[in-house]
Amino acid sequence: MSKISYYIKTYGCQMNKSDSEKIETVLCSLGLKKCQNTKEAHLLILNTCGIRLSAENRFLSLMKSQFALKNHHNLPIIGVTGCLSKALQKKIDRFADFSFDIKNLKDLPEKLQFHFPEIKKRLNSPSEYLETDSRRDSSTHAYIPIMSGCDNFCSYCIVPYARGREYSRPSEEILRELQSLLDQGYKAFTLLGQNVNSYGKNLDEDIDFPTLLQKICQLEGNFWLWFLSSHPKDMSDALIKTIAQEKKLCNYLHFAVQSGSDKILKSMNREHTMDHYLELVGKIKVAIPEVMLSTDIIVGFPNETPEDFEKSLELCQKVGFEMVYVGRFSRRPLTPVGKMKDNVSPEIKKERENKIMAVVKKENLKKNKSLENKEVEVLVDKQIAITKSKKTPFYLGKTETFKTVKFTSDKKLTDGSFVTVKITKGLEWGLEGEAL
Repeated sequence: MSKISYYIKTYGCQMNKSDSEKIETVLCSLGLKKCQNTKEAHLLILNTCGIRLSAENRFLSLMKSQFALKNHHNLPIIGVTGCLSKALQKKIDRFADFSFDIKNLKDLPEKLQFHFPEIKKRLNSPSEYLETDSRRDSSTHAYIPIMSGCDNFCSYCIVPYARGREYSRPSEEILRELQSLLDQGYKAFTLLGQNVNSYGKNLDEDIDFPTLLQKICQLEGNFWLWFLSSHPKDMSDALIKTIAQEKKLCNYLHFAVQSGSDKILKSMNREHTMDHYLELVGKIKVAIPEVMLSTDIIVGFPNETPEDFEKSLELCQKVGFEMVYVGRFSRRPLTPVGKMKDNVSPEIKKERENKIMAVVKKENLKKNKSLENKEVEVLVDKQIAITKSKKTPFYLGKTETFKTVKFTSDKKLTDGSFVTVKITKGLEWGLEGEAL
């Protein structure tokens, strides 16, 4: 066989994307070669997500189809990891060659050597998978996991069962990784955790999330810093103050609420009320007037009445979220709500999702229109095209509030540079402009 090729299919959140980058590091260190599609792969790794039924169905469909397409060499070898590797173990065992817990990434080489005896190399892998280097596609923006697992046990969520209890990386490791990336020219970072607000609780060092952010912002260089995700029950005045004061922290906050109904929030085991959430939003907007807020909302949760849903809709209008990630409820394995009757029809769930997105589109368009003729700082992501008339390059970039900007420039721009852009047009889901 020629050099072993691999393809990784990633489902779900940014944490899964980061995990796949770490898997790539291991595979490349073993001498494997990345390919561009499943047809070319000798090894197929499926990094699964269990948050939504739709992601589960896409994973199962691909796994079964690839199993059916195995050639006379029994290729591709199929490996499964991620949130569903335990929850769907019986199904996975029928169609995949092996599965592994991402926390045991150090054991992956041994599993591969069973299927590919020609892999002779041995790796000195870190015992803790979060310490494994990441092989990143972007050279400007990096995802940095600062913790893994979750202790909240929201009644609908598979994460605590799939990823285990919360544990945090020591701050020195995080700072060392960030400094290395800054030395390589990276200009933007997103810190990842299921609930970053509870960072540090299991560490020996006396540190919390605001303190970690302050330490990161003390690193030299011009860079932007985002983080995901924040749980309302752990949002503190200290964190709000830190976001407001630290210039390298961007004015963007993903602040998951899930529902506008106290009845539904209680059934979800969210441990916060709407009054408390709105009180926090008020504090955030006073401290950070230019903040861009996004959130998660689940529609069609068991026993969600039209009145319950209207409260979620009213919440979106009241807060003015510029992005809402709407999930139509689906029962998940291992969770308490997985045993409840799914008594809201798919048609009603879709209708409720559409109503929320209509409100969000209107709010987003209003905010984006208000930026017309204003100058904003943009981090250049990449060049995308040349216009036919002026032969002027089009670029894509991000504002600090994570809005996508498509803009022209008379000058050649490098990926990862900061540039001032005059906004010429505000759209529903982005901005257009001209570099100055």
